[in-house]
Amino acid sequence: MVIFDSGQAVEPSKISKLLKRANDSAELIWEDEDIPFSTRVIRCEEILDPVVNQNLMHSGPFMEVPETIVSELGRLFRKFYNKTSDLLLIGQTHERAYEVQDKYAREVAEILGAVDARHKSRAITRLQKVYGRGSMPLLCVSSVSGLWRLCRSPFYRKQTALVSSFFPIRLNISMTPG
Repeated sequence: MVIFDSGQAVEPSKISKLLKRANDSAELIWEDEDIPFSTRVIRCEEILDPVVNQNLMHSGPFMEVPETIVSELGRLFRKFYNKTSDLLLIGQTHERAYEVQDKYAREVAEILGAVDARHKSRAITRLQKVYGRGSMPLLCVSSVSGLWRLCRSPFYRKQTALVSSFFPIRLNISMTPG
């Protein structure tokens, strides 16, 4: 929704430079494992949010994704997230996930830039590497399909089982008035 907003956006080359500078500063904090994880997230947000949020200030109506690029976006998703081990990178905050996300986002931004510079600018701040945020692809049909495959994978089910309640919650609701 943010990427295809019709409002103003920062010029892509300017936002790229600002994001690179902010990521360089945040990376030093992110990689310092002596700092607790939650503190690193907060500090990275303090550095990166002012840059990322520059493309949120001018909101306008949502523009539909042009039909001409839909298949190309699907092709890019499959290029970078083509097997379950790659899909497992989605949402992760380690360096490999950031590297794949950054390469994917750069190619998506180029495709979107051919349509509208605002889309490219927003793709830079919403899809490229931002320390402290989990990597997330542009949700097109192929990425939703990929996420569905991931959720059905044995690995994901095991991970979910580790954090889920084993017994269903039972509510004791009285049906008598008063």
